[in-house]
Amino acid sequence: MFSSGGNVFSVDMALRFDSNRLIFDDVVNPASGLQYLYYLNPNDSIWRFTSFHPLGLQAGNPILYLRF
Repeated sequence: MFSSGGNVFSVDMALRFDSNRLIFDDVVNPASGLQYLYYLNPNDSIWRFTSFHPLGLQAGNPILYLRF
């Protein structure tokens, strides 16, 4: 789970993982109105994510969950 202590308008991140031990399944999006894109590169097992929320997300609330 990812969360923030202040208002959030965008989240950008990359995550590298061992695809022999974990298989990426999906993004679970609890934040209403969050617009996002993600891409998993099968060659280097790097998961990339970018998002935007036009009104900002309220502090202390979950932004997204990753399911492996």
